[in-house]
Amino acid sequence: MRAGLSYTARNGGRSDRGAALVLVLLFVVLLTVLVVEHAYEMRVEASFVENNVTRFEAQIAARSAVAYGYSLLAADLEEMAVGGREGSFDSLLDLWAEGLPYQQINDSIMQCRVSDEYGKLNLNALLRPTDNEENEYLVEALRILFERRGGDPNIVDAVLDWLDFDDEVRPAGAEADYYTTLDPPYGCKNGPMSSVEELLLVAGMTPEIFFGDPQNIDEFPPLTELVTVHGDPLGRININTARYPVLEAMADAIGQSGVSQMALSWQENGDPVTSRSDAEARGLLDPREDVGGRRRTDQVRPAERRPEVWTWSSEVFQIEGMGMHENTMVRIQAFVWRDPGQDGAELFRTLDWRVTQ
Repeated sequence: MRAGLSYTARNGGRSDRGAALVLVLLFVVLLTVLVVEHAYEMRVEASFVENNVTRFEAQIAARSAVAYGYSLLAADLEEMAVGGREGSFDSLLDLWAEGLPYQQINDSIMQCRVSDEYGKLNLNALLRPTDNEENEYLVEALRILFERRGGDPNIVDAVLDWLDFDDEVRPAGAEADYYTTLDPPYGCKNGPMSSVEELLLVAGMTPEIFFGDPQNIDEFPPLTELVTVHGDPLGRININTARYPVLEAMADAIGQSGVSQMALSWQENGDPVTSRSDAEARGLLDPREDVGGRRRTDQVRPAERRPEVWTWSSEVFQIEGMGMHENTMVRIQAFVWRDPGQDGAELFRTLDWRVTQ
């Protein structure tokens, strides 16, 4: 009996110790899980904080680049005011056109690029605001531009339907009854565009037409480089700053194809158009008055008059600020109206501000 009791006691003690060992191991496992989970959460939180700091630094650099763009536009006006150049004109020789190459700011890098919105085809000027009728030369120029990018020129009908206030469908256009059948459905704007990217919503528009050819970006850049929603309200093009596809499309639209090559040559040779009289002398516009003060356009038959589609000054610019910190980049686009007279209540007015990160 004693032997039996001793055996049982011994085995009972072992069972207790085994259970205790299991409990200890379980506790260690649970503690390990909690420690690992806490360490993971700490790493995630630290990474989150670090990413926020990195993004903040990149955004500061981008904002600094945009501020630099504003200063270039202001300095350009000041140079014009003190007589640093003759006439009131904007060209690729101006201070704003220089932009800012990559430059270090603190531990980040910033870059600034300023471009002229009047050097692009203004989509919101395709219809005249006074009577909602088509701006025929601008419409034709956009058709030519689409066609030469390999697109269907009839897409312009859909663009016009997107802009006009009615529901009447043009021959190759589209209104709400088309867009509401798409998946997902959406309406037709029936009003001015807020951004060039709205073109991607228009019937017939394709990524190939919109984004151009990355392998041949000089000839086929993105449409964002050629069209705008902040251009000249009358649809005129700044002949001093427009890229060749825009010059070519507008010149062909008015039946003066030679103008595009001449304008490109003037840009490359640093010989911008500086005034109306200069534009008249170069054959871009019909003279308004002769020496006696009579309107000489009255002496030109209407069919022979040159359409006034060109300008040489601008009021709206796009400032693109890029900021990079470590592996994070922030891009800011500011569309800015500049008071050319410098005597208004404000020198600048920001029309649109976009941040991409």
